[in-house]
Amino acid sequence: MSIREIPSYLFCIMVRSLNDFARKHSFAGTFNKVGLYRDVLHFYNHECSLPFVYGISGLFGFSYYSIKNNFGSTENSKQNNDLYPDFKLPPFYTSGDYFFGFNNALRATNVWCQRGAKIDKLEFFELIKTYINEGRPIAIDVEQTSWFKLTKLATVSDDAYKSEFLSYENFLLNTTYKIGDYSIFCIGYDDQESTFQILDTHTSQPITISFEDLYTCTNQHDTFCPPANKWYVFYVPPELPEKRNMVSFSISNTINLMTNPLKTDNSLFFGIKGLELFSAELKNTYNSFEKEDIDRLTSYLLYSSCSLNSIHDYNRLMFSEFLNESAKLLNNKKLENVGKEYKNLSANWNDFFSILGNKDYSKENNRTNAFSILDKIIEKEKSTINLLQESL
Repeated sequence: MSIREIPSYLFCIMVRSLNDFARKHSFAGTFNKVGLYRDVLHFYNHECSLPFVYGISGLFGFSYYSIKNNFGSTENSKQNNDLYPDFKLPPFYTSGDYFFGFNNALRATNVWCQRGAKIDKLEFFELIKTYINEGRPIAIDVEQTSWFKLTKLATVSDDAYKSEFLSYENFLLNTTYKIGDYSIFCIGYDDQESTFQILDTHTSQPITISFEDLYTCTNQHDTFCPPANKWYVFYVPPELPEKRNMVSFSISNTINLMTNPLKTDNSLFFGIKGLELFSAELKNTYNSFEKEDIDRLTSYLLYSSCSLNSIHDYNRLMFSEFLNESAKLLNNKKLENVGKEYKNLSANWNDFFSILGNKDYSKENNRTNAFSILDKIIEKEKSTINLLQESL
């Protein structure tokens, strides 16, 4: 039988790439989940800015793992203590919970997400290829430290960003601290070369990763927020709710998460309560810090503040831009004023970070100034969330 006589259904697709997705993908830096979801909306012809997607996601807020509960009550938390036993200050973020944010964005946009986990390696590969053959990009969770150690600067194509990324990369390359909660898009594959085409929020162009390397980064369970072979595929309707409705829903949800956050873990605290606990435990712990602890804390601040070679809070700045955009949509001057308050709060957090991370830890006035700023931040966070509630 000649090749022409072989039925077409017997041929196996060896190479496939979603080029349209790559063309619509945009660089998003460290706003990983936000950039990922924006790319999904753009792929289905729904244009939304990065600040807007951040705002509707409900990622804005504060979250803290209490040191009194042994770095969390779960088995993953215990393992993380073993990985980073000398880190006296547990994780804190000037953002809310990423899992909540992911679901909030889906609810705000009426998008359905199919998700799951495939432990078997070959089944995992076939699943990825099946969705790509259907024309659907598939989001995959990876362990962040392993992922950056694997890809290094290959994932960073923005020249202005690349120099800043060096500090972040050096931190990851020299730490045993492992954390999941990072996602990438698989948009193509080559069976002959056994490679996948990957898009990362740190890049403007796809990169090529072997099947085995990708599996190594996904098949990890002994980490904080383990990726555990999790995957996501999105089904986006041709029409989304009106943006003004998305704004109202999302701001109300943000207020609720800051003032009455859902409890998920005996050691995990969100919103104003989490911020107050963080302040109290930091004050009780910081006096016992030695120089190595300060160095480690400085590196962690770079990691946790969505920043790189300078310690900044970009979360409140991003939320401020969301409120400014929303103020124009709703013709609401109050929202614009609240946006200015959050921009000021971002600067207050920057002052706190810069003093707290000062390596001249022996100076008592450094600690006193940092704690004084933190006290003012807490009061300002409370008053500003009240202003946000009054603006609706």
